[in-house]
Amino acid sequence: MQIIDDIMEQILSKTLRPGEKLPSENELADHYRVPRMTVRSALVKLEERGLVYTIQGKGRYLREKSKQIQLHLTGHSSFTDKMNQLGYHLLVNLFHSYLTVQPQVLLFHHQLSLITLVIMMSMVI
Repeated sequence: MQIIDDIMEQILSKTLRPGEKLPSENELADHYRVPRMTVRSALVKLEERGLVYTIQGKGRYLREKSKQIQLHLTGHSSFTDKMNQLGYHLLVNLFHSYLTVQPQVLLFHHQLSLITLVIMMSMVI
C-alpha cells in the first residue's frame, strides 16, 4: 500500500520523529484520495507492526524505536529470570486481571506492540 510505504519512508528519512502525531485518517484520506477505511486499514497494519500507537480521542503517534534484546530462550532459567539478569523488570502481574479483556484493549490502552502482548499473555496464562 502506498500509504504504508510513504509513512515508512518518512520514518526512515526521519521526517516523522518518535512521539510525533501522524496526520488524521481524514487528512490522509484527502491526501491519497482514498476512502477513510483504506487509511484506517493501513494505520492498523502499522500498529500491528509496532510502529505506531493510538491514544483514543487524540490520534496516532509514531512509537519510540524499540530496543532489540538478545535472549536465548533455552536452558533451565525462566524467561523472567533471564530478563531480570539483563536488568529488565517485567510487569507480568499487572496484566493478570486483564485476561478477560479483549487483546485490542491492552494494545491500545497500554500502547503495547502485538509481540509484547503475546509474550505477556503467554507468561500470565
